[in-house]
Amino acid sequence: AVRQPAALALGRVYLMLIKQGKDAELNILEKALNDEDPTVCRAAAQALSRIWYYHYRKGKITLAELEHRLENANWAFRQAAVRTLGKIYPALVQQGNDVDISKLEDGLWNKNWFVRQAESEALGQIYPSLIKQGMDIDLSRLEDKLKDNIVVRQSAALSLGQSYPPLIKRGKEVSLQVLEERLDDNDWAVRQAASQALGRIWY
Repeated sequence: AVRQPAALALGRVYLMLIKQGKDAELNILEKALNDEDPTVCRAAAQALSRIWYYHYRKGKITLAELEHRLENANWAFRQAAVRTLGKIYPALVQQGNDVDISKLEDGLWNKNWFVRQAESEALGQIYPSLIKQGMDIDLSRLEDKLKDNIVVRQSAALSLGQSYPPLIKRGKEVSLQVLEERLDDNDWAVRQAASQALGRIWY
């Protein structure tokens, strides 16, 4: 669809204008979150997440506002919020701040697999930061996603590949069986993700 690259291009233009201190009307991108084509929705969500992240860094949007957007009924709107928080939370954790990831973890069971994929990817960015700060993390939710659809299995495998190493470094025992089983997955992309994840752990 022509609308997909158009949404991505528009997002880049808007972000450039915003960085130059100019106003950009986001209504067109936000409207694209309701497009009949899910690839257009995802492109708009990706563009908006970049803009929201920049606004957050500049103090134009609060963390509470972003977290509230996780409750939006529109799956693409929520996906944009998830991706934004996936970038913000690790830095906050490294600075010693407390973060509430319960809504992100609950989102692993969202009815929309686009959201589940984004949630697993975000947790793959956040969990390592929490583990490095000495927090005990239950990875069973993420491990359960290795039984989801192809795209979610792939993202879950990669996220576990990021989360297991800091646990092992802390001297914690982890079972790699769930990841090793994905080496025999019926989809090559999942097998590749599992292989990459195990490579990060073994080497």
